[in-house]
Amino acid sequence: MFGNTISKKIRPFPVERDERRVSPHVRDIRLKVLSDIDAYIRQREYGKASSLLQTILNTGAIQVKEIWNPLTAVIRAQDHTALGVFLDLIITETRAHPPFAASMERFFVALDSNYDDAYAIILAFSTDTGSKLAMAHGFLGIIIACLRELEVRRTNAFTACAHVFKHSEFAQFAISGGEQKTKYSLTNAERHLERALELDPECDFFVPFHAQVLVALGKTEHATHMLEQRYTKDKNIVVLR
Repeated sequence: MFGNTISKKIRPFPVERDERRVSPHVRDIRLKVLSDIDAYIRQREYGKASSLLQTILNTGAIQVKEIWNPLTAVIRAQDHTALGVFLDLIITETRAHPPFAASMERFFVALDSNYDDAYAIILAFSTDTGSKLAMAHGFLGIIIACLRELEVRRTNAFTACAHVFKHSEFAQFAISGGEQKTKYSLTNAERHLERALELDPECDFFVPFHAQVLVALGKTEHATHMLEQRYTKDKNIVVLR
């Protein structure tokens, strides 16, 4: 469905700084840290890799935003399992750095291979340190809708319907309308997508998913009103017309 694309497209820390503005000293430190952590991970010295990352962040020599994406890219390139173990250790040993980036990255790693594991990770995070993070609730709402649809397809003869995430590169499947007897609830998905909107009213990413869940629940007027409000604020937003 959407795992591989989301994990590649949405990262906890987007690249914001112009590399031309990064001093050679900072760039050299970052490259050295990346090289050392890569070596530790290859030797399965996850504790040393974790300690090095925490130390460099605590000194303030490098900011999380400057190291996180290249760091996970380096580890991901060698082994998804290694990245998972490293992230688990970071999450366990510290609640200060990032704090949420490691948990969200762990979710994306699981999303590449096992939706049930990804659901368990994001559910736990959204009720703990990520309880006030729009990203956590938004992705929880999406994966609940996806897992519910998979269950519907497994238990019922699937018939294509009009509620489709076709507008998005992240999910392309139909949402069966109405509440059906499944482990995962569209009402629950709606609740988390609504919470994401409350926590970050300016975030547009989850709005199209939220609207489709509302339509599948028969709340077309609510969905239309929400999309019209967004379109009034930003004519460039991609919405279902």
